[in-house]
Amino acid sequence: MTKGAPKKASKSKGAAKAAGKAKSAAKSAAKGKAAAKGKAAAKGKAAAKAKSASSRSPTKAKSATKATHAKAKASAAKAVQAKTKATAKAAPAKTKASAAKAASGKRGTNTVPSEHGTPLAEHAGKAMIIQILGDAEAFFFDFDRLGADRRAELIEHHLAAWDARKRAEGQPSWAESFVPVALLGESMPPPVRGHFDLSAPHAGVMLYHRATGALLHAASKDDEKLAVMAPDIETIRPNESFLSDVFDPAEQSYAYVVDASQSDGFTRANIEMLMQTGGAELILV
Repeated sequence: MTKGAPKKASKSKGAAKAAGKAKSAAKSAAKGKAAAKGKAAAKGKAAAKAKSASSRSPTKAKSATKATHAKAKASAAKAVQAKTKATAKAAPAKTKASAAKAASGKRGTNTVPSEHGTPLAEHAGKAMIIQILGDAEAFFFDFDRLGADRRAELIEHHLAAWDARKRAEGQPSWAESFVPVALLGESMPPPVRGHFDLSAPHAGVMLYHRATGALLHAASKDDEKLAVMAPDIETIRPNESFLSDVFDPAEQSYAYVVDASQSDGFTRANIEMLMQTGGAELILV
C-alpha cells in the first residue's frame, strides 16, 4: 500500500498538467475567434462605407466629371496658345518698306493654294450646329475655294482688324496658317441666317489653326486678336442642323453689316466662361 502512493501522486501531477494545456488551448481558440470576428466586422464596415460612397448623388459625380473635362480642355488650350504664338512669330520680320508694299497690294492676290484644305472643308455650304457651352449655328465654307474676290470681301467685312495687324507684322499670308472656316450665328450670310431662330446670339468668325488643329475665334471685324476657342474639332462636335439645304459659299456675298445688338461680346464671354470652368483664363493670340 505504501509503495503505490507515489504512483497516484505522479498520476495526479500528469492530470493537472494536461488540464493546464487544455485550458491554454481553449484560451488560444477564444482569442482566434475574437480576432476573426474583429476582422469580419472591419470588412463589413469598409464595405458599408464603400457602398455609401458609391451611392452618392449622381449630380455630384456628373459635376466632377464636367469639371475634369473642362480642366483638360483648358490645359490643352494653354498648349495651343504656346504653339499658335510660335506660329505667329515664325514668319521672318520684313522691313518697313516691304511691309508697306504688301499692305498696299491688292488683297485679292493674297491667295492660299487650292490643295491646302482643312478637315472642316467637307461641311462647306452647310449651316451646322456646333458646341460652345451649348448649341451655336455656324455656316461653313472652304476658304481656299471661295475665289480671290470673295476671300477679300470676307476679310474686309469680318476680319479687317486681324488682317491689318498681321500685315503690319509682315505676315500678309496669315491665312495659310490661320484659315477662316465658318461664320457664326448673326455673322452668317443673310440668306442662311434668315432660316434660323438662333439657339444663342453668337457671332464672329471661326478659324482653324493648321499647325495644332485648334479652333480660334474673331469676335468681329474690329477684333485684332483671336481667342482660343477649342483645342480640336472634336470639342465643337459639328452636327447637321434641321436645314439640309447647301448654299454655295462662292455665290454668297460677305459684304454686310452684322447686327451686334444682341451678339456683342456674347461668344467671347462663353469662351471665357469655358476656360474659367477649367481653372484657366481667356487665351488671346
